[in-house]
Amino acid sequence: MRNRKDKPLTLRLLSSIGAFLLIGSAIYMSFAGLSFLAGVVFATAVLSLGVPSISSSDSVLEVVTGFFEALFDGVVEVIVGIFEAFASIFNF
Repeated sequence: MRNRKDKPLTLRLLSSIGAFLLIGSAIYMSFAGLSFLAGVVFATAVLSLGVPSISSSDSVLEVVTGFFEALFDGVVEVIVGIFEAFASIFNF
């Protein structure tokens, strides 16, 4: 796994937004049920995580690992952003 600062900002932003939307829409669909808007958000999130991994890989295994790597990197970016916001508030 590469260092997170080695990736371009646009790819990190896309993976963090995609991961946030994927988790949010999955939670929403589990409580409120399946709706058209939730399905569209879910599909958009899956595509935003899947398309970069598909375009940069050669085999099916690389596509699957690239998708999950983008998902986990996006979750980590969201968590790091939250902690950096709290740290800047309390000046740590």
